[in-house]
Amino acid sequence: MSAFGDHQRLERRIQDAEVALEQAQGLVSEATWLLDTLSAVNGAAAEPGPRGHGSDEESRAQRAERGWADTDVWALDTYIANVLHGALRHLADNTLTSPPTLSREEWRDLLEEIAAGFGAWAACNGSTHDEYTLQLVRHSLKLLRHWWAHLWD
Repeated sequence: MSAFGDHQRLERRIQDAEVALEQAQGLVSEATWLLDTLSAVNGAAAEPGPRGHGSDEESRAQRAERGWADTDVWALDTYIANVLHGALRHLADNTLTSPPTLSREEWRDLLEEIAAGFGAWAACNGSTHDEYTLQLVRHSLKLLRHWWAHLWD
């Protein structure tokens, strides 16, 4: 192989890495927005607790008091994805209203679409997320951000 061919392959790898970095930065930006928003809703910043293994009873008490437990921050992305997935599915199944620009059925479908990305993320349970799952959760985060003010019933 010629030096020119090697150079072209290297340039392609650099371009691919730049695209991947840009996608990762977008995901971090969306996740940061979500964490900031959830912290504001919760009324306090989500500070991780000590790394000790808390009991189930202790974790339940912490969730009742502040909405999350020390053990939840070990995989905070998975915890938040699980909560959002379940809550959005429940809202889709039980909603009585919809945003003014959508029918109730369109709203339910949109809520299910948003929930799907978080469900896919949570299903990985801390393991490596493939490109498809990253695309799904990125899409869900964008939709969630757009429809945030309508998440009520």
